[in-house]
Amino acid sequence: MTALTHERLTHLLDYDPMTGVFRWKRTKSHMKPGSVAGCIQKGVGYRLIGIDCHQYGAARLAYFYCFGVWPNPEVDHINGDRADNRITNLREVARRENQQNRTEARRGHLPGTCFHKSDKRAKPWAALIQIDGRKRHLGYFKTATEARHRYLQEIDAMGGF
Repeated sequence: MTALTHERLTHLLDYDPMTGVFRWKRTKSHMKPGSVAGCIQKGVGYRLIGIDCHQYGAARLAYFYCFGVWPNPEVDHINGDRADNRITNLREVARRENQQNRTEARRGHLPGTCFHKSDKRAKPWAALIQIDGRKRHLGYFKTATEARHRYLQEIDAMGGF
C-alpha cells in the first residue's frame, strides 16, 4: 500500500480549520462533492475517513493537511472532545502525554484514581501516578474527584508531561 501523500489528500478533500470538518471535493461512491467526509467510530467517538482503501483518523488528517507532515507519534484533542478536529484543538504529543489527558479510564475511574472497595477506610479512593513504568502512591481521598485533583496537582508540579 502506498502512503497517502499531501497532494492526494488535498486533491480529494477540503478541510476547514475553523470547524474541523472535512468535505469531499470529488464524487466518491455515493458521496457528492461538498458532503462531510467520514463517519464517527461507534462507541469511541473519533471520526474516521476512508481514502484509497485505508481508514484514517480525522485528527491525524487535519494535522497532515495543515502542516504537510504526519504527526509523530500521536495527535491529542486538547479539550478532550474526540469529534472536535479544529486545528487549534489538536496538538502533536507523545503517547505518555496523550494518556494523561484521558477523562475516563476503561473501568469507569478517572485516570490517576483507584477505588479500594474491599477497604473499610473512610477514604477509599487512592491517587496514583505512573511515570516510566514506576507507580507512586499520592494518598487516599473520600471521592474520586479529590483523588483526581491530587493527581493533576502532581502532574503540574512535575511541569506536565
